[in-house]
Amino acid sequence: MSARILLVKTGSGVAFHAKAVVIVPTGLYARLLTDEAELETVLQTEKFDLIVHDGRAVADEPLAFVEKIRGHQSSAPVILVCAKPQLDVIVKAIRLGVRDVFHPPINLSGLFTCAAELLQAQFSASPSAMGQQCRSELTHFLTGVGAPVACVPVTTGATAASNTEELKALHAECDRLASQLREETEKRLAAESGLAAGQGKLDERQKTLAMTEAELVAEQGRITAERQAAAKQMAALEKEQARIAAAAAEQAEIERSFASSRVKLSKAQQAVEEHKGQRPVCRKPRQGQGR
Repeated sequence: MSARILLVKTGSGVAFHAKAVVIVPTGLYARLLTDEAELETVLQTEKFDLIVHDGRAVADEPLAFVEKIRGHQSSAPVILVCAKPQLDVIVKAIRLGVRDVFHPPINLSGLFTCAAELLQAQFSASPSAMGQQCRSELTHFLTGVGAPVACVPVTTGATAASNTEELKALHAECDRLASQLREETEKRLAAESGLAAGQGKLDERQKTLAMTEAELVAEQGRITAERQAAAKQMAALEKEQARIAAAAAEQAEIERSFASSRVKLSKAQQAVEEHKGQRPVCRKPRQGQGR
């Protein structure tokens, strides 16, 4: 059984420092990371049982690195060391899954206890020895006290049996890492395959949507043309209605004129009749009568 720990120190005014540590019952292996690009690669390709971030020198956004971690490792336990306690930072850290937050003066005992609890399953093979290795490495990382662990496997004894046990542990760790790498590769390939399938479906949906949009545009054009034709017909109808109304008005005027003429004619005929009734009858003289 082994424990994999990532130690990272960032911030303005401090040199970049990151180290990947593997603790086994018979010793410890430490690997320095040269720059942020290598750190990014490690976060993407390796899984850690504990990540400790020393962000005491980070002036703004003390949780930026934790957010980067969560972008690659959603469940890795994280311990954060920040410059000062801020309620909003602590609340956000809890939401990001940070297991504990420490600030100066650092309670090393509390930090070691928290780390041991988080690594309890990994330390089960040799709790005392592995816990001491972890304590020494964290002490040097956070305070600079003590000698740093060399970036090669370190054994606790010089006997052949001890070396054999250490080699077995390291081989087991290599096998675990190879298995983990295979699993991550398979997950990545599956994700890429799923992404490609999803992209194909998305492309098909976009084509369907484009066809639907084209049909909609054509239908809108047809409706617009029909509306324009209907507007023309309506204009023609209104024009015809206006003509009919004008003709009706003209006909009414003619009828009023005829009515007036008929009244006048009737009066004239009545006057003629009255005149005839009043005129004396002239009789002709008979023949043979003298005057």
